[in-house]
Amino acid sequence: MHSFNYMRRQPLRLLFYLIIVPIAALSEVGLSWVLQVITDVVTGKQHFDYAWLCAGILLYIIARALLSFAQSFQRSRLLANGSRMLRNDLYSATLARSLNQFSRHDHGFFLAKFNKEVEVIEDTYYGTALRGYYLIWQLVFALAGTILIKPLVTVAIILLCIPSMLVPMFSQKKTGPAQTAVVDASTGYNNRVEDFINGFGTVKFNAAGSRFGNLFTNATAWLAKKEIHNQFVIKVISELLNFFDNIQYIGTWLLGGYLVLRGSITLGELVAFSQLMVFISYPLFSAADMLSQFYGGRAVVKNVTQYLQDAAPETPKAHLPQQIQAIDYHKVGLTVDDQPLLQGVGLHLATDRKYLIVGQSGSGKSTLMRQLFGYYQGYTGTITIDGIDLRDVSFSDITSHLTYVDQSTYLFNATLADNVTVFHDIPADKIRQAVAQSGLQDLLANNPDALQRMLSDKSTAISGGERQRLALARNRLKGPIFTIYDELTSGLDPRIATQIEDDLFASEQGLVLITHRYNPTIFAKADDIIVVNQGRIVTVGQDDSVDVQHALQQLGFL
Repeated sequence: MHSFNYMRRQPLRLLFYLIIVPIAALSEVGLSWVLQVITDVVTGKQHFDYAWLCAGILLYIIARALLSFAQSFQRSRLLANGSRMLRNDLYSATLARSLNQFSRHDHGFFLAKFNKEVEVIEDTYYGTALRGYYLIWQLVFALAGTILIKPLVTVAIILLCIPSMLVPMFSQKKTGPAQTAVVDASTGYNNRVEDFINGFGTVKFNAAGSRFGNLFTNATAWLAKKEIHNQFVIKVISELLNFFDNIQYIGTWLLGGYLVLRGSITLGELVAFSQLMVFISYPLFSAADMLSQFYGGRAVVKNVTQYLQDAAPETPKAHLPQQIQAIDYHKVGLTVDDQPLLQGVGLHLATDRKYLIVGQSGSGKSTLMRQLFGYYQGYTGTITIDGIDLRDVSFSDITSHLTYVDQSTYLFNATLADNVTVFHDIPADKIRQAVAQSGLQDLLANNPDALQRMLSDKSTAISGGERQRLALARNRLKGPIFTIYDELTSGLDPRIATQIEDDLFASEQGLVLITHRYNPTIFAKADDIIVVNQGRIVTVGQDDSVDVQHALQQLGFL
C-alpha cells in the first residue's frame, strides 16, 4: 500500500519548513513593531540616532526578504517533490493494472489522474495545509503583539473581523451554483466548438453553416449570460468584503485614536495595532475559504488513494517454461454485458506454426486472441500454455512468450530508436538491422543520425505502412516469440498490405494473423485457417480444405 503522506516522505525538507516558518512569520509580523519604533522616534517618544535607525531597518528588510524566500521556496520544493512522488506512484499503480482494468476507463480518466488531480492535491490539499501552517503562526504572533499592547483592543479587533469572516461562509451558497452554471455552459460551448471543428467539412458540404451557426450563437449567448451572472455574484461578495474590511480597518483606527486621546496608548502603539490588525484579519478571513479548499482537496486525495490501493500486485502460482510449445482453449466462454462474445471455444495452437483467423466483423476474432492477455475477466473454461492455466501465470511471464500487435501502431514522442526498442537498451547496430529487415531502409537513408530522428503519433512524416513495419521491427528485437497480429494491414494500400503479409509468412516465426482481406499467397502458406462466427469456431483447416473453402465463400473471400 502506498503511503499518501508525501510530506512525511521528505523528512528533512519538512523539518526545515516547520522550523523556518515560525521565524519567517515572526519577521513579517515584526513590521508592526518596526512601524511603531519609527513613529515613536518621529514623535519624540523614543530617541535613536536616525542613521542607525535606518541602517537597522535596512537589515530587517534584508533578513525578512531572505526568510520569506526561504520558507516560500521550501514550500515550493515540498509541493513539487510531493507531486513528483505521487505521479511516480500513479505510474506504478497504472502499470500494475491488468489490460482489463485499464480498458474500463477512457484516456481522459488517466490524463485527469496524472495531471488535474495531482495539481488539485498539490494546490488545495498540501498547498493549503502548508500555507495554513504559516498563517497560524502569523495569527499567533499578531495576537500576542496586540495582547502585549492592550488586551481589550485584541477582543475588539476580533469582533470587528466577524462580519468579514461570515461573508465567505454564507456566500458559498451563491458562488457554488453560479460557478457550476458557468462550467456547464462552458462544456456546452466547447461541445459546439468541437462539433464545428471536427464536422467542418460536413457543415460546408451540407450548407448547414447558418443553421449550425444558430446553435453556436445560442451556446455563446448562454455562456456569456452565466459568466455575467457569476461575475455579478463575485462582485457583490467582493464589495461586501471591502465594506466590512473598511469598517474593520477604520474602526481599529477610531478605537485606537480614542485610546490615544485618553493617553492609554501611544501613537506608535496605534500604528502597530493597525498593522497587527491586518496580520490577524487575513488568516481569519482566509480560514473559511482555505478549509473549503482543503476539504475539496481531501476528497480528491481519497479518490486517488483508492486508485493506488486498487492496483494489487500479481501473485503468480506458476511459471511458464523457457520455450513454450502449445496454447489450448478448453470450452472457453465469455459474456460481457449479457452479450456472448465466446461460446464453447476449443482450439489448439502450436507456437511453431502460422495461423490465419478470419470472420465477419464482431464475430469474436480479436476477443479470442485478446483473452490470452487478460483483456476480459470472468471467462469460463480454461486457457492453458503447455498445460499451465493462464489464470496462474503473471502478465509479464505471458508477454515474455507471446506478444500482441494491433492495427494501430502507436508512436511515442521519442526517437526512432526508442520507438523501435520501446525504450530498451539495445545496441544501435541491432536496431538498424531490425529496421532494415522490416523493410524500413528508407528511414535510415544512409543517415548516421537517422535513429535519433524524433517521431510522434501525430507525425505525418511516416506513412501507415511504415508504422506497421515499425511494429515488425519492434517484434524482431524481441527474438523468437509467438505473435498475434490483429488486422495489421487493415486500411493500408493493397500492394503494401500484401508485401507486409508476405514478409510475415516468409519468416520462420510462429504467428497468428487476424485478417479481413484475402491474400492467396498467405492463405496457401498458412498451416491452418481458423474461421470464427458469433464467438464459435466454425472450422479449422488448410486452404484447400472443403470446409474452409466453403466458409471463405460464405464470408465473401472467394
